[in-house]
Amino acid sequence: MQSSTELPNGYALAELRVPEHAAGKSLQELRLRQTHGLNVVAIQHRGVVNEPIPEAMLCAGEVLLVAGRGERVAALARLWDPER
Repeated sequence: MQSSTELPNGYALAELRVPEHAAGKSLQELRLRQTHGLNVVAIQHRGVVNEPIPEAMLCAGEVLLVAGRGERVAALARLWDPER
């Protein structure tokens, strides 16, 4: 997890780096909302922040700005980067 901000009522906003195993997949394929209860708010690619496009392919190293319950954000961060 790049960074995280706690929000009221147990929610969090976090920056998560796209891991190698998710590269080449779209947000639609990853189904983060359905499987983790998280919403992708923006995608940062080479320092430029863009709105998420469900069909666009992700690149390793891009940063997703995600929002959701704090424990769900933390769980995905552990799944995507177990060494942290």
